[in-house]
Order: sequence, then C-alpha cells, then structure tokens
Amino acid sequence: MLKPTIDEANSEPHRPGRVRRLWHDPARNTPGLGCTRCRERDLCGGLVIKAAFLDCLQFCCGKSQNCDRVCRNNLDYVDRVREVGTFDLNPVPRGPVLDSPVLPPILPIIFHGNGRELPIRTNAVALPLYRMFNRRTGAPRFADGTAMRSQFGIAPETAVLLTGTDRDPPLERWWGLGETARRSIIRSTQEMLAWL
Repeated sequence: MLKPTIDEANSEPHRPGRVRRLWHDPARNTPGLGCTRCRERDLCGGLVIKAAFLDCLQFCCGKSQNCDRVCRNNLDYVDRVREVGTFDLNPVPRGPVLDSPVLPPILPIIFHGNGRELPIRTNAVALPLYRMFNRRTGAPRFADGTAMRSQFGIAPETAVLLTGTDRDPPLERWWGLGETARRSIIRSTQEMLAWL
C-alpha cells in the first residue's frame, strides 16, 4: 500500500474520519482525474475515494531510496512488476477446493500448559504456529503429537488447530526462515497432528 500524504496538517493516522476518506466507494465518489491516463486503470479500476487527489502517486512517501512499497516512484518498481509478471489475478494457478472442517464458533488459544492440573477437554483449541518450531533454527519443538499435547495440557480427544496471527517480529522470523524451512515445518507439523 502507498502511504497517504494528503491532509498533513491533520495527520492523526487513526482518526476514523480520515480513514473513511480513503475507502473505495464508487457509489458515492468519482475516480481521480489522473486515473483516466493510467496504464493500469483497466486492471485496477482507478481510485474512487472521498479524499481530494489526482492519482495514486499523490500517496507516495517521496523517499524512494528507503521505500519498500510497490509504487511507480520506487526505484525497484520494475523489478517488483517483473517478479509477479502481472497484477492481473486471472493467470494465477488455482489450488484445489478443500472441504473446510466443522468448527465451533469460538476457539480458545492456548499459549502454554503452565499451572494446569488437568488437561483441557473441549471440542477444539488453537495453538500458536510459532510455538511449534524453534524460531532461530526452524527445527520442530515436539517429536510427536503426544509430546505437544503434554506440553500444552490438552486432552487426547481435543482437536488442535494452529493460528498464524502474531505481532510483527514472530511473523518476520517465520518468513525469514525461507521457503524450504517453512515447508519442512509445515510437513513435520502435519505429521505430528496426524498422530492426534
């Protein structure tokens, strides 16, 4: 996403009214005039927001040397476009449609098993993905599902799901492990959960 620079005098970034001015709303707003000349307009449809703007480049931070966003003013823009080939989603290969499991409407997230006298007995629980592997090496923390259940204090009949939401540092470490290590972790976790 591009960093908004409009209305700098009132730059409270989380003010609800300010954020609403940047919502895409074709029913109430008109596209920016600069969007009519853009090569990507057929694909993106143009910006249609309440805030006063000419085109998306108005939201550029203006610091292309340090910017990590996909912006036409960024020096790496051409490389970013080459990396994905196109912004069109139609050529993206489709994965198989998987049946989704029937889950309770609310799942407790279990962060540890400390201080628990009896194992948790419920339909299902969620565990943090980042507790399944060593964050530095990517090695699995548990040899099998029994060891994992013992560590978290979970009963054998309780279904286990993993949640991958967290603060930025654990997320960055996950992506920093590299694709090979992530695939290995996913494989070992699938095998571990298959014991359950």
